[in-house]
Amino acid sequence: MNSGNMLVFGAGYIGRKIAEFLVCPLMRGKIYTYQDIEDQIKNIQESGYPNTQIIINAVGYVGENSVDDCEQNQEKTYFSNVTVPTLLADYCLKHKIYFVHIGSGCLYHYNYEIDMPVSEEKEPDFFDLTYVRSKIAIEKILANRIQADAQRILVCRIRIPLDYQPHPRNLLDKVLRYDRIIDARNSITYLPDFLKILKILIAQEVRGIVNLVNAGGLYYPDLLTYYNFLAKKNKMPEHDFEVIDYRDLEKPRTNLLMSVDKLRSIGIMPDNIKDVYVDCVTRYISNLKGADGQ
Repeated sequence: MNSGNMLVFGAGYIGRKIAEFLVCPLMRGKIYTYQDIEDQIKNIQESGYPNTQIIINAVGYVGENSVDDCEQNQEKTYFSNVTVPTLLADYCLKHKIYFVHIGSGCLYHYNYEIDMPVSEEKEPDFFDLTYVRSKIAIEKILANRIQADAQRILVCRIRIPLDYQPHPRNLLDKVLRYDRIIDARNSITYLPDFLKILKILIAQEVRGIVNLVNAGGLYYPDLLTYYNFLAKKNKMPEHDFEVIDYRDLEKPRTNLLMSVDKLRSIGIMPDNIKDVYVDCVTRYISNLKGADGQ
C-alpha cells in the first residue's frame, strides 16, 4: 500500500490521527461545492501526489461541546455529515477511486437485558438526535451504492474514541470532566487499534460496512477507578465521581455493545477493551506528567 496514493479529508481529531499514522496528505481546505473537491485534489496532485487511488473521509460535525450543539446547528450538521461525504463519494465514483468513510456506531437503541451485540446488518433505529440522524442518512446513501455494487466503498463505524494522548475528544478526557458516570458497558474504539486495523482493511480493499470497535464493553467506572489508582500513586489529583443508572440520563444518548464478528470473519481479531484500557490509562498518566514537566 502506497501512502502517497491516499488523501485524508477532514482535519479534525480523527482525520489528523489517520493522516499522521498513514503518512499521507491531510486535506485541510473547506468544501462547499463539488468543484472545491476537484480544485483541491488537482492542487495536491500538481504538488507531488499525482496518483490518487484512495480517499478517506473524516469530515464531520459533532458540535463544539457535544452532539447537543447539533440541535441548534442542523444545517451545518447535515451539510458536514451528509452533503460533503456524498460529494466526496461522487468524486470517487467519477474517478474510480476507493472511498473510505469514517462513520459512527452510535445508531441504535439497545436493551442490555435482551439484545445481542449489534451487527452491521441491523437497521439503525436511533432517531432521537440530529447528529445520529445525519450519520444514519449518509450511511444509507453509501450502503445503497455498496449493495448495488456500484462503487468501491468501505464504511468504518467507530464509537467513542479512547486514546492515551490527552485531547478534548478523547473518552478519558470526557469522563474526567464529569462527576456523574453511567453504569452501562459500551463498545469503544481504542484509537491505536483502530489505526492499525484501518490500515489492514484499506490494504485488503475491504468493502461494505464494518464495526471498527474493540471487542467487549468498557465500564466507565473501571476506567476512572484505575485512573485514580495511578493518579494517587503519582501524587496527582484524583477524580471524584458517582455512578448513576444510564437510564437516568437527562438527555438522549446511545449506549450499546457492537459485534466484531465481521472483523473476525476477515481474519482481524480486535483486542478486548478490558485488555487495553489499563495500558491506555498508564500511558495517559505518563503523558500528563510529561506535559506538566513532572
